[in-house]
Amino acid sequence: MSRRTNAMNHVHKYYRLEITGLWHCGLCTHYMPGNMGPDPVIGFKTRCWICDSKFILSQFDMETNKPVCMDCAMTMVKERQQSAKESYIEEFRLLGVSLEEFNKLFPKANLTAEDVKGIEPDAVEVIEADEDERS
Repeated sequence: MSRRTNAMNHVHKYYRLEITGLWHCGLCTHYMPGNMGPDPVIGFKTRCWICDSKFILSQFDMETNKPVCMDCAMTMVKERQQSAKESYIEEFRLLGVSLEEFNKLFPKANLTAEDVKGIEPDAVEVIEADEDERS
């Protein structure tokens, strides 16, 4: 503890308050005043909001309201990519088109034969109405 302010001696856990845009610490009452520029905490040490490890804030971290370390950020990216691929595979199954046609429709999907191995596209059956029903 500091003798002058009785403040805790710790590494701040910064977050940006959406309403004001000011950076605050989630562990104490510390904040960075608005007159210090747009990103006053770049280069400051902070704690990750997911794993609580210490890291230095960079320009990349200013894009989120609760900065996370590079390990947690990469894990989040991989999870999003996996989720997107699963969505594309489900869309492929529902559309019932060939893999080549699907990749032309959704070039970012970039599905391979290995991705859709064993997945049978849903066959859309066209049911012809009897002539009695047409009239």
